[in-house]
Amino acid sequence: MKKKLPSLITIVYIVVWLFVFAIPPIYEAILINVGMTTDVSWERMAGKWIYILPIFILFLVNNFVFVPHILKHDRVFVYVVTTLISTFVVVFLCEIVFESAFIMPKMEADDGPKRNEWFNDRPKPKFDDMQFADKGTFDDRRPRPRMRGKGGDGIMFLFGRPIDSFLVHLLAAYLAIAVNTAISIVLRAQNERKRIAMAEKQTIEAELQYLKYQLSPHFFMNTLNNIHALVDVDAEKAKETILTLSQLMRYLLYETNQTFVPLRDEIDFIEHYVALMKLRYTKDVDVQCQMPKVVPNIMVPPLIFVVFVENAFKHGVSYQKHSFIHINIMMSGNIITFSCINSVAEKPPMNDTHHGVGLENAKKRLNLILPSRHNLTITQNEEHYDVVLSMSCECSS
Repeated sequence: MKKKLPSLITIVYIVVWLFVFAIPPIYEAILINVGMTTDVSWERMAGKWIYILPIFILFLVNNFVFVPHILKHDRVFVYVVTTLISTFVVVFLCEIVFESAFIMPKMEADDGPKRNEWFNDRPKPKFDDMQFADKGTFDDRRPRPRMRGKGGDGIMFLFGRPIDSFLVHLLAAYLAIAVNTAISIVLRAQNERKRIAMAEKQTIEAELQYLKYQLSPHFFMNTLNNIHALVDVDAEKAKETILTLSQLMRYLLYETNQTFVPLRDEIDFIEHYVALMKLRYTKDVDVQCQMPKVVPNIMVPPLIFVVFVENAFKHGVSYQKHSFIHINIMMSGNIITFSCINSVAEKPPMNDTHHGVGLENAKKRLNLILPSRHNLTITQNEEHYDVVLSMSCECSS
């Protein structure tokens, strides 16, 4: 089985976190380089790694648990509450670990409360800098757990550690989770769009195949009926007609398996089809077929014109009165204009369930293949039936 390669976003995540965890050693190297220290402080590096570790753990939990199992199922409220609470708890516990591992041992060694020199390089406040209560007994005027700094007063948190460090830590964790969630939502939206586009493409291809296979038997049935009628009249003509039909069948079965085919092939197909159909009727049926003499290399949907031509011969020819079928294809740049005007023989019987199936299939195919690049107009009255189809097609390479 072929192994699945990591995605680009996964590689980016790995590179970013490797860089983040490399910041403490880089910082130590900078301190040594500028002469601020002579030895690497493993204690200082461990403290910074403990500061980074909960954010990394929260990132993993959010990316592989919360997002795919909660947010993916549109449980937004549960996701938000779970993320907020879990982030707060993890950061809080990490602060306690930090105090227990680094602050408390120093406090015991120095025999008194002492600020974390690694986290904040400000000098230890003197007794004169501490605030006293303005009123009360002498016991009430003992130093409050409040210290002055450049940014104002810093309230003490746990074991003498300032609360602003905890808030900064918590804010950094929330920011990392927010960025990770935003990226996950964007990637999910992109994957959803790709999935929908792929499903639409597969639906279009399946429906086109269905429509084409539905058209083919209908065409063969009418053509074979024409040859059957010709055998009794002229056997040689019938042989020639069978050869022509074989060419049409070859084109229909092997050349129309693509979404687009050359316009020249479609015109040849229509001319052969009309020639076969004219053998069946007398001169009382006026059949005219005008095609462009110079055909550019333009691609069109296969069998899109013959549907209307077939419909004209099926419903436009009458044996009792004069009938006509006029077919015309005109070119203007890459704009193709097809028109088919035929007389109206009679209304189809009420039980004819196949009437109009070909036309509906043609409309569906045009909407699927050329949704915004075609214009189909069909008008009908008691005397004639008009079809005008114009479409913008692309030139073949």
